[in-house]
Amino acid sequence: MNNNKYFYTINGEKVIFDNYKEYTKGNCGYLYKKDNTILKIYTTSCKYNYYVTKKMFNLLKELNIPNIVTLYDYYYYNNAPLFNHIIPPDAYTMKYIRDDNIDITKVSRDYLLETVNALEKTCIELSKNKILIGDAHHGNIIFNSNGVTLVDIDSYFTNNILTFKRIQLHNKKKILYFFKSKIEHDYPTGKENTICYKINNIISNLYKNDSSLTYEFSKILTKNNLTDSI
Repeated sequence: MNNNKYFYTINGEKVIFDNYKEYTKGNCGYLYKKDNTILKIYTTSCKYNYYVTKKMFNLLKELNIPNIVTLYDYYYYNNAPLFNHIIPPDAYTMKYIRDDNIDITKVSRDYLLETVNALEKTCIELSKNKILIGDAHHGNIIFNSNGVTLVDIDSYFTNNILTFKRIQLHNKKKILYFFKSKIEHDYPTGKENTICYKINNIISNLYKNDSSLTYEFSKILTKNNLTDSI
């Protein structure tokens, strides 16, 4: 990225992003960082297939739900306000979240249950607003000493037909898939298959009795952490 990359707001205001440094690359875009701000620029191939809609971006920004990354604004390559109102954005900015590379299979029982409880509350707020979590990929959730944050909102969507209960079931399952993906990809210990099997059992219990994620995790955490509980 050059030192003076510029974009336009939806209303045509030019914004220059000085000295943003390449941070990482995802499946559908490049992330650049400066201080505590992340700039995400979509790749051309993904812009029209895998992107956050302006409606969803503005909704999540307005709701400012805990444990979902803080969103700032979205941008376009072209200064064409009338055209930009009907096409997806080319880029957007959000708050930088520090990744402490925490091994969630070995964190304390208290930390894990507090994290699950926080995400369960996030699910409730999303579901109240008819928002469904999209891609539950290990790279889209960050754990650090401050807690947990969902950082990729590109595939979130709304559904005004499904009931709150159905949406809540979907979102709770996605939270569990985040944990499975994180464990399988980041922390292979030889016990990850057994841990993920137990998480699959939690998913099955959600279908049976719509139980609490925190309660279900507490049942498998018989010792101080996931690894020792196997």
